[in-house]
Amino acid sequence: MLTKLYRWVLSLSTSPKAEVFLALVAFAESFVFPIPPDVLFAPMVATRPPRAFRYAILATTASVLGGITGWMLGFYVYEEIAKPILVFYWKLDASSKLLEGLDLYTSLLIVTSGLVHVPPIKVMTLVAGAAQFPLWLFVLLAALSRGARFSLLAWLFHHYGPQIIDLVERYLRLAICLIVFIIFVFYYGTKLVL
Repeated sequence: MLTKLYRWVLSLSTSPKAEVFLALVAFAESFVFPIPPDVLFAPMVATRPPRAFRYAILATTASVLGGITGWMLGFYVYEEIAKPILVFYWKLDASSKLLEGLDLYTSLLIVTSGLVHVPPIKVMTLVAGAAQFPLWLFVLLAALSRGARFSLLAWLFHHYGPQIIDLVERYLRLAICLIVFIIFVFYYGTKLVL
């Protein structure tokens, strides 16, 4: 079923209303939808490189608005709506551990979920709301991480065209994971030293 959903979302990239669909997918993926907007974003940018940054702004804005929606679901209706979504996508005990403490680690998880979907962005938006993580900081981190992701992809496609797709699919996640790993090592290293 997920494969059919993936193919359907991919097919929307050729629609005359592709931008509307990109915004809807980016919005919904931030708190409930299983398919990331990259599935639409990549072919749209690859076929129309001059519109790359327009799509990046659209995807970022819609994703952050979806993140705010997820945060509000976690904050206001955790038991009724957010918790069942977390049970579906993530182990509830892992989500509960995230709810226990708010510190720089939580901020880094929000950034990594926005960059590489680890943990899934929808999990972090719901958990951040449930944990009463400051909304202004959540919005700032989501905008920075999602904006960085979509801007980087837009820049790559704009400068290198469709041939970059294979390279991006192969190495982008690895490169971002390496950067995040270095940040975590730096964070825990300073905690040990200080």
